[in-house]
Amino acid sequence: MVKVFKRSDRVASELKRQISIILQKDINTKQIGMVVVTDLQISPDLMYSKVFVSFLNTQSSEALTPAEKIEILTKQVPYIRSLVAKAIKLRVVPEIKFIYDDSADKYEQINQVLKSVK
Repeated sequence: MVKVFKRSDRVASELKRQISIILQKDINTKQIGMVVVTDLQISPDLMYSKVFVSFLNTQSSEALTPAEKIEILTKQVPYIRSLVAKAIKLRVVPEIKFIYDDSADKYEQINQVLKSVK
């Protein structure tokens, strides 16, 4: 069977890939540690995107809360959008909103509980 993909799904996938590359190579993330893009949701009209991120802590970034790290990323959005525009040919590059994904933290808490039960 042939799978049918919507254009928004293809754009979201490529946008997620490009933003991940940009965050690794072009953005100075020493303050906030390593940024991992866990998911990306895009509106059907391709105008707005929510980028879900988690952070792998480094010693220099442990003093900042996730909200402060998101704020630092949010200040970089215009630059990130300009790099995305150069990498992907779209009529309009979607607005980017970074959202903290705490699923990794929850996973870690559940793991700790399970280890303590054993």
